[in-house]
Amino acid sequence: PPHPTPSSGYFSTPPQSSPAPYPAAYPSPAYPSHGPPPPAPVSASPYGHAPPAPPVPPAVAAAPGRQGFVPMTGFTSPPMTQPMGSGGVGLGSRMPTVYTGPPQPDQIKRADPYLVNTGPPLHPVDSPNREARTVYVGNLPSFVTDEQLVDWFTCISPAVRVKRCWDGSKPTQFAFVEFPTVPEAHCAIGMTGTECCGVPLKISQAKGTIQGAAN
Repeated sequence: PPHPTPSSGYFSTPPQSSPAPYPAAYPSPAYPSHGPPPPAPVSASPYGHAPPAPPVPPAVAAAPGRQGFVPMTGFTSPPMTQPMGSGGVGLGSRMPTVYTGPPQPDQIKRADPYLVNTGPPLHPVDSPNREARTVYVGNLPSFVTDEQLVDWFTCISPAVRVKRCWDGSKPTQFAFVEFPTVPEAHCAIGMTGTECCGVPLKISQAKGTIQGAAN
């Protein structure tokens, strides 16, 4: 009889030749009563290798399409030998332990400070407010000193004041840096992402000023 069509109210594909029946895995001649043996216990390997897969019953191995099939065993990565730093930056294997100097011209990232700033809104370039020329510097390696941070920013202008904050428990710290002028502070914000000692800094507009400093 003709095959049904969409216009007849329902649709079906033409009949196809039935594939060979998939052999029942269990029971089988290899495991006639209780099925396959239980998985082997996990070996006490320091790398956490998974145990080998149980053997495939002969009836299943001989099924159409399975010839040459090799069961895949589990896989786990070896344990990490280096810790990860906080703040989403892996500092265990690549972070140096000494100050490496200011960035070279070809290493400096330059962007529009109004687009990359993640802090409070930027102040006008003619603002007399000290907050306008103060920036926040995050993700700073913990061993960098005040003098080294001032030296790092000499690619823009010598900083006027620096205040670092660190509790001694993390591999990174943050700091506040005040520049002579507002445009220089904006230029520093546009450098966010430039690396200091192999770690990208996060630079944005500061909220407030460095306490204890005179105008």
